Amino acid sequence: MSYTDQVCEIVVELPATPETTLVCTERLMAGEESYGPLDITTDQRSYAKEALEELYDAINYCAMAVLRARLHAASRDEQFFAARAADCARIAWEIEFHRQATR
Repeated sequence: MSYTDQVCEIVVELPATPETTLVCTERLMAGEESYGPLDITTDQRSYAKEALEELYDAINYCAMAVLRARLHAASRDEQFFAARAADCARIAWEIEFHRQATR
């Protein structure tokens, strides 16, 4: 089983909506098509560090979406993306909480 398939199995276990799970797995597959097969044994990036930085960015984007919705009537697309972003932010907070609790 490929590393991408294994990551997809883990994503399915996360506390996310089915839509979010689908988008995450689609993005993994698209990444594999664009960059080649995932090989965690040769990729030297710190996935934990990159994930944490991306989660903080995601939280900021969620706050921006909320602010825009408060200041202006949000379009239907913006409402959809804000709802998905809120789902991702919830997962981000759960991961960060777990990280802090296991220190």
